[in-house]
Order: sequence, then structure tokens, then C-alpha cells
Amino acid sequence: MTPSYTNSGNFSADNRPDVVYGVTPDLPPDQRSPQHWFNRAAFAIPPAADPVTGLVRFGNAGRNIITGPRRNTWNGSLAKTLRIRESKQMAFRLDVFNPLNHPNWANPDTNISNVNTVATISDINGSMRQGQFALEFRF
Repeated sequence: MTPSYTNSGNFSADNRPDVVYGVTPDLPPDQRSPQHWFNRAAFAIPPAADPVTGLVRFGNAGRNIITGPRRNTWNGSLAKTLRIRESKQMAFRLDVFNPLNHPNWANPDTNISNVNTVATISDINGSMRQGQFALEFRF
């Protein structure tokens, strides 16, 4: 994911911020949570103009420097076909999606101008545990 900030000037609505030297944006996996996914202190809004040249200055953060949440989904299926007569069959099928009910988090807010929601995850991708059952009569 790419960090951004909202600019009130004449440029595009989302610009790249500066990376704070010596501070890494990624947190160790054991410190990540939906309320604090990456280190928001690793980014700062750049000044509107370069203090030396006076020209417009853009941030130095690169693209895709924040690691997002991983997706973890297992699906399974059980099926059984019973022969009733030579030309007739009964088929049972059970499909289960995400049977372990693992939450797959959406991407966090990467706009550092949103001070209350930056680095937080407020949604999930995909659905939680689901199952379906099918019964089929073949003749």
C-alpha cells in the first residue's frame, strides 16, 4: 500500500508524504492489530515549498512501502453419491467456505491527514464462515 496525505493546495487530492529518516513503517507481526497496523510516525507531511530553492516540493515516500494484511481462507467440500437403482442416483454435497472462521482484514487507512483513522482497519474482506448443502436426484 502507498501512504498519502490530503493537500489543501492546487495539486491533486492525495500526495505522497515524506518518510521520517530512521523510522520503519512496518511493525513486527506480533505488534500489529486492526487498531494499529503500521507505524504512522514513519511519515510526515512535507513543507509546501523547499526551504532552499523555494520551489514546490513533493514527498519522498515510495509506492507500495506498507505491507497490508494477508488473506487466509480455506474452503472444503464433501460429496456422496448413492445408487438407488441402475439408472437413478441420489447425490449429497456439503460445501464450507472459511470453516476456521478466520477474519480477513481489509487494508488500513493510509492517509496520514486522517489523524483519527490512519493505520486502522475498519472492515473485512470476504465473508465469515458459510456453508451450503445440496441434494440432487439424478434419473
